Amino acid sequence: MTRIFGLTGRRLPIHPQPLSDELLTHWMVRVAHANGMKVQTFADRLFGYPSSFWARDQDKMANLHVIEKLAEVTGKDTDDLMDLTLKPYGEYLYEKHNPNGNTRWILPLGVYHRTRFHGMQFCPMCLRSEKPYFRKYWRLSFYVECDHHQILMMDSCPKCQSPAMFHRSELGHRYRRGYPPIVNCYRCGFDLSWAGPTKYPWADQQAMLLMQTVIFCHFRKQAFMQDRHFESAQEFFDVLYILCGRLGSAQVAGELYEWVQHWIRPEGFTPVNRKIRMFERRTVLERASILEAAAWLLCDWPDRMVLAAKDIGLKRKHFRPEFGQADTWILEAMPLPSSYVPFHRNRNN
Repeated sequence: MTRIFGLTGRRLPIHPQPLSDELLTHWMVRVAHANGMKVQTFADRLFGYPSSFWARDQDKMANLHVIEKLAEVTGKDTDDLMDLTLKPYGEYLYEKHNPNGNTRWILPLGVYHRTRFHGMQFCPMCLRSEKPYFRKYWRLSFYVECDHHQILMMDSCPKCQSPAMFHRSELGHRYRRGYPPIVNCYRCGFDLSWAGPTKYPWADQQAMLLMQTVIFCHFRKQAFMQDRHFESAQEFFDVLYILCGRLGSAQVAGELYEWVQHWIRPEGFTPVNRKIRMFERRTVLERASILEAAAWLLCDWPDRMVLAAKDIGLKRKHFRPEFGQADTWILEAMPLPSSYVPFHRNRNN
């Protein structure tokens, strides 16, 4: 049985309720501070000294051992705590959740020891609320614009360009009484809630509305597009992911991004880096631009995609899913080769 300082030795005296869509690790920071402990001390007492808990992406790992330990000292239900991790997104956004590697739609933190890359997004205006906290859906790569304030998400401190790492806000304050606000940059102390908001310059209103629908579908765990309804949200998000991966890629399909931009921004546009293979590793601005192009293609489906396939010379092979996954409805817009012969499996074999 875990023994930690508290009234009974097993239960913490203060255990705040998780907020709506709060990240597990952010809730842990609040629990530690509410009980007068630093986050590393809390992890050491919970999982043994010295603990490497913060050296991993715990929100994506969703380790059952961690969940059970936290439930033991806080009295929370294990299922409720598991809902604070990123694992539940695997029920409707993608097919397979990879706790130790790249996962579709999940921004990687790139954890190396205790340093991280820019995988933790935030809305500065949301952080100005009475109870600022980091949300689960801020880790989604298609969530590039705050659905409440309609401003671009940010992933770094505007003053020193360091990634957002709320669990390291105590760094450099060893003898300070109390704890610095979690909205402060861990490196320079800048208040991230006062970062200047930026509006994304949408060139097509239909594409903007479709992306707002995508965010709505994510919250409702279902999907629809114009007059098409899907049995599962994953059917839609699979196609959106394929489009985002091909737009701006180094392959022939990468020319599709420039083709779309010539239609919606004939006065000029900024090209994306075609050397980056993973959509999740792109900057917020690049992801927003690619999502806008993908949404524009989907707005008049499949006519715009059919025209693009003819102009660029796109083939069905350019939009095949990953190995081992079934074909998607994106192939509706791809021309069949002249030598195509439907294959019918002999059921007697």
